[in-house]
Amino acid sequence: MIDAYHSCRKSQGISQKGLIVGFEKVNSYLFPTGIESMASTRSLHWATAMKAMQADRAKRPVGLLAAQGLIRATSAKRRPLVVAGAYDKAAIMTAATAAAKNHQARFGCTWGEALSVTLKATWQLAKATRAVSVH
Repeated sequence: MIDAYHSCRKSQGISQKGLIVGFEKVNSYLFPTGIESMASTRSLHWATAMKAMQADRAKRPVGLLAAQGLIRATSAKRRPLVVAGAYDKAAIMTAATAAAKNHQARFGCTWGEALSVTLKATWQLAKATRAVSVH
């Protein structure tokens, strides 16, 4: 009886230990033969998976908090970023450009990187201002 069982399993392409021995072609895709072969060959290291997930998350750009502080401090002297519940895009661009000059001098990055960081900071401040004024 045991020999008949092993010979049946060998004919299906499965070894005695449940490892993948062969592949089956279905609609031009290859699948390993045997149901238990998948469970015995797959492993997952949770620590490695969690580190990979954390590495994929978006990183905060260098100087974003400094740019937010500068824009918040100088916004009282400039035009308001939100007027009557609507964004003043010209004021947002003016504030971001002025902050980008300071950011570029402080961190030594390119103009595109500096403007990207300061525009992000300016829009965050404008959205927060609008949310406060609406409610």
